[in-house]
Amino acid sequence: MVSASESASRGRSPRSCPQATPDGAEALERFILLDEPTADLDPAHQHMAMRLLRDQAASGLGVLAVLHDLNLVSAYADRVAFLKGSRIVEVGAPATVMRQALLEDVFGIPMLVLSHPRLAYPLIVAEPAS
Repeated sequence: MVSASESASRGRSPRSCPQATPDGAEALERFILLDEPTADLDPAHQHMAMRLLRDQAASGLGVLAVLHDLNLVSAYADRVAFLKGSRIVEVGAPATVMRQALLEDVFGIPMLVLSHPRLAYPLIVAEPAS
């Protein structure tokens, strides 16, 4: 997921928690919440971490991650939520929501959204602001 969470603390260990259901009972699902799990990692370890999270999601663990690397989001996320001014402005699959106009509106700089030459997800390029 992509957000600009200013208040999220860094350096805390990821934790899983039960989901509360509308009737107040706890569901058996488990979730892991992550804030910038790939920060300060080299590209190989970024992809290794994201593959581990995808494997966990495939095994039934819910994974919610805050990421600002749009290409990692594009490559690994099932669903993306974009926030602007602490409001969700768009939610959906990366291939659906990663549109130039939306990204430029959310991030306030020119963006290019290209088809990846070898893989089936968008490639995002932030252009230098003029």
